[in-house]
Amino acid sequence: MVIVTVAFATAATAFMIMVVIVVMTTATRLVDMTVSNLIFRRCAHGNHFYGESQ
Repeated sequence: MVIVTVAFATAATAFMIMVVIVVMTTATRLVDMTVSNLIFRRCAHGNHFYGESQ
């Protein structure tokens, strides 16, 4: 029973870590997209576009 409990706790911990990593990755991607869109809109006037060599 102790081995089963330890294995379950380990699996649950690993699952929680995976969930946290996925959430953080998704949040980072959303923030990055939002920031990129804001910078692009701010710099899109004229011939200067975000991402091009200045």
